[in-house]
Amino acid sequence: MSENDKRKPSSRITRSMTKKLKLAELNMTKLMDLDDDCLLHLLRFFDIFELIQLRGICCRLDNLILQSRKRFGIIYLYYYYNQLRFWKEKILEILEFVGPQVKILDFDWIPSDHIEDKSIFFYCIAKHFTILENFKYFSKTNMDDKTIQKFAPIVKRLKSLTIISHQIDDNLSDCFLMSESLEELKFESWNRKITKKFFENISNLKSLTINECWNLTSDCYVEILKNNLKLKKLKIKVNSVDYYNYHPILLKGSHNLVNFIVNNLCEIKNLSFDVLSSNVSLLGDLPNLKILEIHQRSRNESDEPWISRELNNLLEKLTEKNIIEELYITGFNSQINVDLIGKLTSLNKLSLYGTQSLGESDLIKLQTLEELEMLAIENLKKSTSVFCLLEPLKNLEKLDLQDTNVTVDFFKELIPILNRLRNRPKLNLQVNRIHREYRAYQVFKDYKNILHVDYNDDDTFASDPDSDENTDSDDY
Repeated sequence: MSENDKRKPSSRITRSMTKKLKLAELNMTKLMDLDDDCLLHLLRFFDIFELIQLRGICCRLDNLILQSRKRFGIIYLYYYYNQLRFWKEKILEILEFVGPQVKILDFDWIPSDHIEDKSIFFYCIAKHFTILENFKYFSKTNMDDKTIQKFAPIVKRLKSLTIISHQIDDNLSDCFLMSESLEELKFESWNRKITKKFFENISNLKSLTINECWNLTSDCYVEILKNNLKLKKLKIKVNSVDYYNYHPILLKGSHNLVNFIVNNLCEIKNLSFDVLSSNVSLLGDLPNLKILEIHQRSRNESDEPWISRELNNLLEKLTEKNIIEELYITGFNSQINVDLIGKLTSLNKLSLYGTQSLGESDLIKLQTLEELEMLAIENLKKSTSVFCLLEPLKNLEKLDLQDTNVTVDFFKELIPILNRLRNRPKLNLQVNRIHREYRAYQVFKDYKNILHVDYNDDDTFASDPDSDENTDSDDY
């Protein structure tokens, strides 16, 4: 056989394969051959940074990218912290890209070195975030006059503004002169600089949160509330350090603040009141109150009797209307009348902290709360006493047992009960005193369809009754 004959079969195979490959290449679907719906579906899996990098390939893809950005209606910039470290020079480009679609912007925990001139940042938001309604801003520095000037147009069209800053002062108050639609203001960080002047231009709010502003007295709060009589949600927390030490400036006139709230804020539905007051029971007279969070704390043991008395008087007033849906009480070793709580049958969330240690006889009185979905109690005398609530409270989904020792026997008794009550929702159990060895207990995995256990690794562990180990040792 000649050399040519030997090469012929191989040559024929090669030509055949080449022809097939060319035919396959002709039939292969290219990315841009896909219709718009398919491409939009693919673009859903790209984040902001990847979409920006795809821009400029072709006009059709650019238009689809602009359509795809509609899903970025809510932006939490701290989620992108790691990427922003490498995109500092393009952060304004990013904001320009997503801005027209964003209604909620959370600028929380972003280091100031990402944008040296904050006024440019606010100018970009004012220009491109045309439908922005909710803005959360965190900063470790104060705003200069130039920055405030750029910030004012943003405030003008906001419905909700949250500020987290220890350095903000009264100069920011001028921004609220332009406000046309602001309904909610949250000042969520302690602050030693702002005074009553900060709130002078703020009016007609529906929701107001003021957290530990050191220069605000009870009389200042009254003046602030006079401009916001249509409030539906109010949260006031005074400075905790001076609060515990009975600072006379803060506590003077607290009863006047309570009187003003009761007599003038009749539309209040959600109230969080963290001001020690000797007439706090009057808050029970608010006609539309649905959610109440009350904190009556003191380091003075002589206050225990009147704090307990006021809290029980408050409960008695709430039972008369019986419209309260969420109740959160933090007392000071307060002796709460559990019978009164049992009469609040419209409750769906209940939290009791800083009250007396409850036993099974107390919990039985809560069996009437058939609508209850969340229960948080601390320092139970016996953890298994809560089992008496599982059957009557058929809607109970979350059970928070703070400072209550939980052992493996607790779960051995709990699982059969949950298996028997198959029609009830999955129970989310939150504990902070569970022995380290029980955290890998197989019951958590085997019964995950009826029970979820949540615990904090930093908290103390419950002692094992069958073990001689000391939980106060260095091993724990």
